[in-house]
Amino acid sequence: MALLDRAIVRMLPAVPKAVVGRLSSRYIAGPSLDDAIRVVRKLNAKGKLATVDVLGEEITSAAEARAIAGQYLDALARIDAEGLDANVSVKLTGLGLELDSELCRENLESVVDDAHARGNFVRIDMEDSSTTDRTLDLYRGLRAAGHENVGVVLQAYLRRTADDLVGLENVRLCKGIYVEPVEIAYRGSEEVRLSYVRSLEALVAQGTYVGDARRVPDR
Repeated sequence: MALLDRAIVRMLPAVPKAVVGRLSSRYIAGPSLDDAIRVVRKLNAKGKLATVDVLGEEITSAAEARAIAGQYLDALARIDAEGLDANVSVKLTGLGLELDSELCRENLESVVDDAHARGNFVRIDMEDSSTTDRTLDLYRGLRAAGHENVGVVLQAYLRRTADDLVGLENVRLCKGIYVEPVEIAYRGSEEVRLSYVRSLEALVAQGTYVGDARRVPDR
């Protein structure tokens, strides 16, 4: 992470919560499941599908990881009970990826199994490059075991994405936001754009279901 990014992270605890709330409100529904459900209802009313993501990447114990998995089960139950058009996306660090790979797999599988029982879908988010191999391994393992209601995210700015995408069945393609070394990631906006287009074309050509994560301006 660049020095500027580290400085910003260190300063965040000193920023008043009201200010953080205003800045994050565009991206975060709120602190409770009720907040998420309220926002999903509004999006559905506009004809839009929603994805619910429980934030919790900074967990430090197995109990916290299991609690995050439990919150996903609660979200899936509410989505099902209220007939909402929404699925869930998970960050594997929140499910224990940095603590114990087997713990993470168990938590992830419990969410995927519950989603399947409800006719729903789970998207595995991609985080920084230190997690890429493990994330793809878990995704591929679930698909190989017959879990068809799970997809993964790829980041076009990583140079490895052209190889990673081969054979994947369900992908959400985004540009990527993490600060990565130039040796493994494209930096220039045009380089990233071209990599995105190449990756999108390759995914479509091999018959992958693709979610295009480029932002479309509101009309």
